[in-house]
Amino acid sequence: MRAEPWTSLEEIAVTGDMEKLLKKKAIYALLYAATAVILEIISFSVMGLGVFPSFWGIDVAFILGVAVIIFIVPSEVASIVINGVLLFIQLVISFINEALYSMSGMVFSFNMLNLAKEVGGVFSSDFMNWGMLAGMLLLYGAELAGMILLRKHMRTPRVRFTKNAVILLLVCCIIGENAALILYHATIGTFQSTTSSDELSDYNDDELLYTTQFIPSKALKKFGFFGFYFMNAS
Repeated sequence: MRAEPWTSLEEIAVTGDMEKLLKKKAIYALLYAATAVILEIISFSVMGLGVFPSFWGIDVAFILGVAVIIFIVPSEVASIVINGVLLFIQLVISFINEALYSMSGMVFSFNMLNLAKEVGGVFSSDFMNWGMLAGMLLLYGAELAGMILLRKHMRTPRVRFTKNAVILLLVCCIIGENAALILYHATIGTFQSTTSSDELSDYNDDELLYTTQFIPSKALKKFGFFGFYFMNAS
């Protein structure tokens, strides 16, 4: 039975809207990834830790994993909210890290939450880098503004996800998350191990440093923001 002309036009319109929506969500994911990397570069550079962590693959793996989640979440608003919240947390912690590092050579860890009152008592505004904060906030605001303007000027009506679109999202999720896991484990596989005969075995053992973080600032420098705080939280 031949389809009615208006039915075909409606299907074409729905397909076009879906493609536009997926394109927007891909841009949201790319904006998150780019901003997360730039925030880390700013933080590392200002703190004097270099530009990238030694094992940068761990950071890239986590950023890729989050970007995939931002892409596959059905709601545009949810994608923007996840993006904004995660970047804001990264911004705040990076700012605190710079202040603590300039004061004492330490960096923030979640263990400090138990000593929030004591730590707050010695935290001085004299050590805060307001220029760094202003730059990060400017970048953060520009990224959020970009997403909001994109959503406003590249409008897509509320569309129901088609079977093909759902399959595409699932495939992207599987490929993206597996790529992140492969990169993560491949990077961990390059960790330097030591022998008991090495007098500095504990200090030079990357796996020990990654799992215990007995020197937090060194762990942050080696494994990056995401690698450090993932292990710190776990």
